[in-house]
Order: sequence, then C-alpha cells, then structure tokens
Amino acid sequence: MYILMLTRGIPTKEEPIWGIFEMQQAIALKNAGHKVVIGFIDERLKSKERFLCVFKSIGIHKKNNNGILVYDVFYMPRRFVKWMGAKKYFRFLDWQYEQLLKCIVKETGVPDVIYSHYLQINYFAVNLHNKFNIPVVGVEHWSELQRPVIADYVKKMAQQTYHKLDKLICVSEPLRDIIKKNFGVEGVVVNNIVEIDYDKVSFMKGKSNKKNDQINIVSVGRLAPPKKMDDLLRGLSQCTMPKEKWQLTIVGGGSLEAPLKALTKELRLEDNVIFTGMVSHEEVCRIMSESDFFALASGYETFGVVFIEAMSYGLPVLGTRCGGPETIINKNNGLLVDNGDIDGLVKALDTMMKTYMYYSPEAIKAEVKAKYSPKAIIPKIEKVMKEAIKK
Repeated sequence: MYILMLTRGIPTKEEPIWGIFEMQQAIALKNAGHKVVIGFIDERLKSKERFLCVFKSIGIHKKNNNGILVYDVFYMPRRFVKWMGAKKYFRFLDWQYEQLLKCIVKETGVPDVIYSHYLQINYFAVNLHNKFNIPVVGVEHWSELQRPVIADYVKKMAQQTYHKLDKLICVSEPLRDIIKKNFGVEGVVVNNIVEIDYDKVSFMKGKSNKKNDQINIVSVGRLAPPKKMDDLLRGLSQCTMPKEKWQLTIVGGGSLEAPLKALTKELRLEDNVIFTGMVSHEEVCRIMSESDFFALASGYETFGVVFIEAMSYGLPVLGTRCGGPETIINKNNGLLVDNGDIDGLVKALDTMMKTYMYYSPEAIKAEVKAKYSPKAIIPKIEKVMKEAIKK
C-alpha cells in the first residue's frame, strides 16, 4: 500500500517527542514493505533548524528522514494567524493541507489511504477525503477526550469528524468507549507501537551505573497538570522508606517545572529528586536502564506509551486508573491505584520500593514484545486500512 501519514510533525533534536508516535509507526509500516510518505503543517514560531532560529522559506519543503519522504508546509506561525478568528484560521489550515496533498500527489502519486493522527488532523483529513475521494483512516490518541468534561470545541470538532472517517482507530479500550458514548462512533482498538532495540537495551543494562544500595525511581512526562507530578512528589514525601534509600528522576519539561521544583523544596526532597528537563530519547533510555521501577500518577491518559517503554527495560510500573494504564498494568508487571488517591499512592510506592526486585524483568520484556512490537501491531493496522480501502 501507498500510505500518506498526516502527523503533528517529526522528532527533532530540540523536540524529540514531536510526532514520535507517528514516526515509530511510519518506520514500522515502511519496514513491513509499504510505501510511506509523511506530511504535516509546521506552525512553530521558531526552531534551531532555521536560519537565525526564526526564518524559514514560505511554502512546501521536502526531506528524507529514516528512509521516508517527509513534506512540510510553512506559511506563518500559529500565534501570528490566530488573530484572524477560528473560522478563517481553519479555512487557512484547510487550504494548506490541500496544497500539501496536491504537491505530494504530483511528486509521488495518489495514496491508497490517508492515515491521520489526532482529532485536529483527522478533521482536515476528512475534508481532503471529500475533495479528492481518498480513503481516510483516523487514529485517536488525544488526551483531551479523557477529561471528565470534554470541552465544547472538542465536542464540535469530533461531531464533524469521526462519523465521516472510513475507519477510526482508538489506542485503548477506554478511549474507544468514550468516543462511542459521546459521539456514537465505533472505533477499532489498536494500541500504539513501541519500537524497542532489544540489543541496545541489553547493552545499556550491561553498562548501567546504578548504585546497588539506592532505589532509583523514574517518571517521564510533560510537566503539565494532566500528569500530576505533584501527586507523585507528595506521595513519596509520605513514604516510610528512609529518604537516603531512594531517588526520583523526573524526565520532561513544561509549564509546571518551576512550581514542581518549589514543591520539592517545600517537601524537603531536594536531595531526592532530579529534574532533567527535556532530553533526547537516547537519554531517556539511559535513565530507564539505570532505574528500578517507573511511576506516574496521571489524571488521564489515552494509552500510556511511556509505561510500555519502561517495561521494555524490564521495569515494573506503577500507575493510576485514568483511562490507559489499567489496560497495560497487571499483577505481573506492576501496581495500579485509583486516580487521585494519595493514600493509595503512598501505600503502592511503599510496596513497590520493597518488592520491585521480585518482578521478573525477562517476563515483563517478553510481554511488551508480544503485545506492542511492530510484529504484533502492524497486521492490525494493515487490516483496518484494507477495510477502509474496500468501502
């Protein structure tokens, strides 16, 4: 198949998680023998990849990334065009996607299917389907749909999008159920791919600098309200394990970095908590290879790829029942607590600190490989795409 993927972007050195889920799938689909092209709208204000970090030529750009042709269109940063109002802004985006598709078709031919990720992009993929009659498979990952109250603008966009897709993929069962309940559309559950280089994992484990007498905990995520890093810090501050026995490394950046550092100081955990900021995927892997278990107390997750990545290193994981983790975590690989239950979180952290060594790293890694590897996931994606093309 010739698959055109419409994505948020592609990972870069300065933004290593920008479009990373999509790129992992693109590489896996290419390796499975499909022709894959990526297209996206670049609305960033600045980037280190540009001249003086700001200037970028207007129009459509093409490059090769991991053997995949990538087209991006740049006309104006988002913050410069939103002044025009929502309707005009959406028309402007719609026009950009149309120009992007016309260029891609001219240079590479007509795709068999458009494979778009996230509601905002699925919306415009539907418009392309209406204009060019190309089947569209949309994938939904967006955590906004997991909020207790879905925002009106999200509802409106979803109502105009989901039922017009040829096929809808949801990355977890809870997300599928939310979409069915709120919008009456039945999605197909296909989990995200987690591409793991197991030779590299084994090498990193062998080179680990971990101290034998210290419990190393790792948490990875945006420093933003949905991730509830403050709950994790408060929970750890109440644990019975002596502070000199454990250390937490928080990987990620975001708007709450300063408040979280202030909270760490308030809880007298400055000597126990390390904030790394945004780091490369390779650095995340190194940190995980030196850790004993993973913990994240999210308020809502559509799936939870980061749990899978931690498990790929044989780490047991601790998470909350918030939409995604409960479909991943079981008695063989970790512990679950109720969302927002600090007392339960404290108990689970205490338990994990005392029992992490009794989990089987090899069994955890084998579970990841069996459930979330390209070999497990790509046939499911191919099946959905073939059904969309036949409609």
